[in-house]
Amino acid sequence: MLEALWSRFVFGGNQSAPRRILFTSPDVAAGTTTVATCVAIGLARNLGAPVALLEADRYSPAVACYMGLTPGPGLLEVVD
Repeated sequence: MLEALWSRFVFGGNQSAPRRILFTSPDVAAGTTTVATCVAIGLARNLGAPVALLEADRYSPAVACYMGLTPGPGLLEVVD
């Protein structure tokens, strides 16, 4: 299933290709942030186009750390 999804993003090239992916998990420490970060990096490298990764984990945000960035305001601070 993952290969089919990857192929649609990278090689789709048509308007029916998916434009968003949502990663979610019922448990903490399930690897969701790791998978989402790796997919975002892979898509950016393979598509040669900008990819936005929006983290909505309000309890233990980690994407900035994974990317080697300084954490800034979170989603809730920006939306408020």
